[in-house]
Amino acid sequence: MILNDVRIIAGNSLVKQDVEIRHGRIHKIAKSLPKGNRCAGKLLLPGFANAHTHMASRIVTGSGIGLSKFEYFTKIGFKAHKVRTRDDVYNAVLLAGIEFLKSGVTNVLTMDVHPKPVIKALEDLGLNYLIGYPLKDAFEEAQNVEKSFSMLERLNKKYRDKIYVGLANEIECTPKLMHKALEFAREHDMQIHMHACETRNEVKKIKRLTGKRTINYLKSLGFLDYDTSLAHCTYADTRDILLLSSHGVPVIHCPTSNYEIARNIPETKLMLKHDVIIGLGTDEFPWNPNPDVRSEALRAKNLGRLKIKDAFSMLWGGHTLWEQAGIFEGAPANLLLIDLWKVKPYNEVDKLYMNILRSNCISSVIINGEYKLKNYRLTDRIDERRIRLRVEQSRQRILDRIT
Repeated sequence: MILNDVRIIAGNSLVKQDVEIRHGRIHKIAKSLPKGNRCAGKLLLPGFANAHTHMASRIVTGSGIGLSKFEYFTKIGFKAHKVRTRDDVYNAVLLAGIEFLKSGVTNVLTMDVHPKPVIKALEDLGLNYLIGYPLKDAFEEAQNVEKSFSMLERLNKKYRDKIYVGLANEIECTPKLMHKALEFAREHDMQIHMHACETRNEVKKIKRLTGKRTINYLKSLGFLDYDTSLAHCTYADTRDILLLSSHGVPVIHCPTSNYEIARNIPETKLMLKHDVIIGLGTDEFPWNPNPDVRSEALRAKNLGRLKIKDAFSMLWGGHTLWEQAGIFEGAPANLLLIDLWKVKPYNEVDKLYMNILRSNCISSVIINGEYKLKNYRLTDRIDERRIRLRVEQSRQRILDRIT
């Protein structure tokens, strides 16, 4: 595939180039390549990452608004997990994936207690993904630890680099489980991803139990010295942030759910000052009905009082969980084509970034060198309207049954 006359951001200006894609990667960038796809008036960007989400929760969208984290899971979340079917999960993930695609997402990291229908939907849609099976041995939905690790091992054997070791959070996993999870990850060369410092109560409880704040507790267990990423970190303080920085641990910021659940956001400006890598996630649909990760970038900017470039770069920060995102020879061909006429005026790059966050301008999405969205249309024959109807019917059925 060759993209002709596409614009690329270079410093504070746009330059016109041709881009050749081979075998799922950017093969060549040059001024004059053979004719291929004419892309005059289009800007080429790396695809975005939704680096922390629970896609199957699309089926109970909006049901957590006004509820605290544990109120929601006790009243709705855990019950929904028991009554939903595989088809419910499959359709919910498919719909969430379509919505993510349209917002420019090429890579997702998700977590679910029923991973198989999630994986099927993601593979049918063609999104790059990492998926975790959430381990926990305390509180509700506590699992048989041996069976959980057996499940994780089977998933890893079948799907290999697309599976990570997922941990619920610092208080729903005992130290024994945490040690076993770290050993398992090292043995199987798997990444670790977990929720941490999400609410004030969780940080207080772990301090009572261990004498340490969450991040220091994770350090004592060895997690900060491994390939670990942490979602939320809403209540990470300065000492926590310095530890995250010194150990190179990425943080996945979920502005909407952080604010809805805790009425708080992490100290993102301080994190950036200390070179903590920050990605973005839409997290749970019950608290965040908007599936557009660009809205999260805009909210991260406004709530954190950040520069637009810093907030926009978070759309790629989650790619540390995969490969480096960029427009360079050898980079993965996970790319977006932006209609420049829809983001005018853009007399400076900062204004361009802001307009991309605010407008319906993503005309095409390329994943691993193949179009998944082209000229605002899905390339696969997926009946979005039918899937949307099925998900809404499932939502009503599930909520009627459990509330």
